[in-house]
Amino acid sequence: MPTRIRKEALKLREKGYTIDEIADILNLQRDTVVWLLMKEAEEKMKPIDVYVNWFNIYSSPRRLKMMAEMLVDLIKENIKEDIDIICGIGDKSLPLALEVSSKLNAKMALLSIKSKEGKTLEAIVDPGYAQLEKGKNIVLVEDIVRTGAYLEAALETLRKYDSNILAIVVPISKLGRKVFSGVPVLSLIDLIPL
Repeated sequence: MPTRIRKEALKLREKGYTIDEIADILNLQRDTVVWLLMKEAEEKMKPIDVYVNWFNIYSSPRRLKMMAEMLVDLIKENIKEDIDIICGIGDKSLPLALEVSSKLNAKMALLSIKSKEGKTLEAIVDPGYAQLEKGKNIVLVEDIVRTGAYLEAALETLRKYDSNILAIVVPISKLGRKVFSGVPVLSLIDLIPL
């Protein structure tokens, strides 16, 4: 598996993608992408990571809806406030966030994550979706949380709008914690290295 993923990472790097963008595309942590891109990576330097293949879920509208149902159940179990906006983080979260917003009858917003000066990330509100307004109750939906870099960029943008961020909802979290930057993280599965 690492050989195939290494080839994919190298192809993306050749196309000009940043390390953070490659991590997002391949659903890997940043450290893993750096390791994969090293010419002579030694096995003993291999970071602890897990590759998540979403194909069997995202390729089936029925399974995607079932995943969204599980997230909605998690939201209803943990959040008592009315939710105004479901906000997806990045294009990969869009199908799942749309399903969740539909099931909760909430508006749908999308934050696009861009590299700024090749190092830091910034979240930009996509004008094709609901716009953020002051004081609205927002739930963030992400497909997978790795290091939290995308979340940090998203939260920074949402806080500029004085949004009431109720939770971050995700099927799989690699964070290893239930609160991120003061916001509850609701995950179906936590991947925690031993």
